[in-house]
Amino acid sequence: MKLVVKVLIGVILFLGISLVNFLASSDALYVVSPVTNDFFKKSKVVWLTVIGIIYIGYQLWLLKPNIATKREIEKLRTWIEDLQLMYALQTYYRLLETEELQAPSSIRINVMLKWRRFWFMPPRLQIVYQGCLRSGKKDFGNMGCYSDKEKRWLWKRGGTCGQAWKNKEVVFFDSKDSRFSAPQETLREGAKEITDGVASVLSIPIWSRRQDKVIGVLNVDSQDNIDKTHFDDVQFTRRFSVIRFLKTIAENLAIVLHPFADGFHN
Repeated sequence: MKLVVKVLIGVILFLGISLVNFLASSDALYVVSPVTNDFFKKSKVVWLTVIGIIYIGYQLWLLKPNIATKREIEKLRTWIEDLQLMYALQTYYRLLETEELQAPSSIRINVMLKWRRFWFMPPRLQIVYQGCLRSGKKDFGNMGCYSDKEKRWLWKRGGTCGQAWKNKEVVFFDSKDSRFSAPQETLREGAKEITDGVASVLSIPIWSRRQDKVIGVLNVDSQDNIDKTHFDDVQFTRRFSVIRFLKTIAENLAIVLHPFADGFHN
């Protein structure tokens, strides 16, 4: 369908102006009636204006981002949540145990993508995929994963996720450590309410395959502080780094999330 539209508009733009100018000229009397020639002389400006509007509309159409649907997102849910997000949390707990480090009592992970109400409106971040572990076991009760309000919330540039998206860098938060308290100051009142029980967060931007823009954010958070979650640990051992490991997960996600680079709508 898009190819047909492109061809039709191409023909109109390529031939339209020349055809209108010809039909409005005296030379057109050799092929059209005087009535037709007079009509195009009088309406020449109107026809050229219409062609100009078509051209402008065509350029805007070319700029329109490729917005995905919620149905397309659902197709990847099992692969992303079970094979990527839950794998990441299970590996995280296992490595903490291997290093004999104190582990958080619970941890959650989510992927945020850019939600758009309309293609021409600025995007907002929204949770689309999630996972959670409690004491190293898959658990959707008690702490659960994310509340309906958290999943519906649209993030602009506030919090760790918004800052990671805005500044295109890894961002930390901890409710006790003053070094990582800055993201809290960027939250709106509603966001403060829904994140009240979160003590530490690590947000990592998910880059497009061309590495030219951030298409989403990978977030890991916990009710425990950073001294237990170790989100800020550059390295547990020579072989393992929390940030490097989660960046690898983000790179894996970028491959399959590429179709959603411009965002999605419900």
